[in-house]
Amino acid sequence: MSPTETETTVQDLARAIAAATIDIDEHGRRIGIAVFDMLAHGDPITTAEVADHAQEPGALVVATLKGWPGVFWDDQGRVVGFWGLAIPEMNHRFHAEKAKRCTPGAR
Repeated sequence: MSPTETETTVQDLARAIAAATIDIDEHGRRIGIAVFDMLAHGDPITTAEVADHAQEPGALVVATLKGWPGVFWDDQGRVVGFWGLAIPEMNHRFHAEKAKRCTPGAR
């Protein structure tokens, strides 16, 4: 492979990563913080609970979480994983304050 081919591949990768990056406004920031705060307790959370904690409208919370990558749901429609923090057993784990947490993407 020539240096030009390698450079093109890296540029393509950089463009793909940039395209996958999401913009987070103030509402999204509150929603994200609420999900992390609540999920860290170790229980699945409903979108209504997130809306209450974030003080954001329920419809906005649902639309935001459904539109973001890295949000994992259980069969009851509750959030069980969010941007690296997950409740279900996964291959990657860390321990914090006597509570095991799983991380879906950490290596």
